[in-house]
Amino acid sequence: MLNLFDDWQRGSIDLVRSQKIAGIKVPTVVINDDGFLPAEVDSPIKQYRKQTGEPLYFDQVQVPRFWQIKGDASGAQVYDLNAKRAEIRFFKNDNTRFVKQVEWLNATGELQWIDQYDQHGQRFAKTFYAKGQAKLKQYYDAAKNVVIDHHLTTDDIFLYIGGRQRHFANWLELTANFLQKSDYQLDHIIYNTLNQAFFTTLKLPNKNASDVLVWQEGLGDELPGNMRFIFENQTRTKQIWMQNHQAWVQYQEKFAKPVDADSQSMDVKVQQLGTIYPHPRGNQMRPAILIMTNSDQIEMLSVLAARLKNFDFHVAALTEMSEKLLQIGEQANVHLYPAVSFAKAKQLMADCDIYLDINRGDQIMDAVRAAFENNQLILGFNDTLHLPELVAPDNRYDETQLDAMIEKILLAMVKPAVMEQLIDSQREFAGDAKVETYQKRFNELRS
Repeated sequence: MLNLFDDWQRGSIDLVRSQKIAGIKVPTVVINDDGFLPAEVDSPIKQYRKQTGEPLYFDQVQVPRFWQIKGDASGAQVYDLNAKRAEIRFFKNDNTRFVKQVEWLNATGELQWIDQYDQHGQRFAKTFYAKGQAKLKQYYDAAKNVVIDHHLTTDDIFLYIGGRQRHFANWLELTANFLQKSDYQLDHIIYNTLNQAFFTTLKLPNKNASDVLVWQEGLGDELPGNMRFIFENQTRTKQIWMQNHQAWVQYQEKFAKPVDADSQSMDVKVQQLGTIYPHPRGNQMRPAILIMTNSDQIEMLSVLAARLKNFDFHVAALTEMSEKLLQIGEQANVHLYPAVSFAKAKQLMADCDIYLDINRGDQIMDAVRAAFENNQLILGFNDTLHLPELVAPDNRYDETQLDAMIEKILLAMVKPAVMEQLIDSQREFAGDAKVETYQKRFNELRS
């Protein structure tokens, strides 16, 4: 059994974490390695890199003499006098300032190449550009030798290993070759997209295989084309597990019958799975509201604080705060935390029971997810939500519905049964699953 993912993104992380919480051990391979995969997660190129060293801090990037590096919490730039010569991208916007990639520019500001770094501070890949188009991506081993040339215009790949050259038509062929030469058991592949991972399974032997598509997205008026392909053809995929609760409901209502009476759709079993979220605590109904932001654009904050005088509003940011926020902070029940530390942010998450997702700009510290896992009641405006999949529809408002938002906050705070029902609905909407469900699904798959 093997997890096979296109990327190490939120859905992949959630699925692996759910497996671990349920006591299910499944090795994981990620096709597109960004250099910051966990130690236990493998990839087709990870074997060529030395797994030691610390991440590269932004001011450690090698630049020509007299050039300068200027940076803040969101990113950094390299300057030759007043001319910008490179853009430094960070792995996270959490103020750690570890380098993920450096985009080098020529004297006219045109992108020339991108150096990609891993979590050990090694430059493991370089992408060359011409007239704004990516042409060639090279991957390096620990000794800085080129091990892979990926010609991006044709998708051709050349692997150089043991003094020999081998050609692959694309990255999927390289991945399939890597998997078949590995020690991984390929009888059950768990994958979560209908893109690279799915097409890779089609390149693997079909005999005695029983793969699972874990569907983490919503569904439209029609099934996705590649999902229909699974229903209508004999592939390795024998089951589809729906993690998205709304997709599961919609599937039952619209697609539960065979797609075509003459198809093989009955051979594919569709079941609900969900996601196991850790919940370190329950909602304690304290009149403490949390907002985490990277901007001063927090909708209706002053009005909310004025109308909910018995509530404390805790507003935290990674950076210093603007004069606009400082003025709002003069209201007696508004408490500001500029340049908040991780320890303080964690404490605020534990001390507050309502989260307002009402700030514009990027989310910081995965705040909405943290609020959900801490069973805070999450409310927000329709155009400010950062993770709508974790916010129940009844807790989303237009800015003209401020009265309704305030009424819900007050009602939830004085009636325990209402708060309990709101948290239950929030968790149901997010597809919060039980350990027993995971254990049952995986035990059935192995049997």
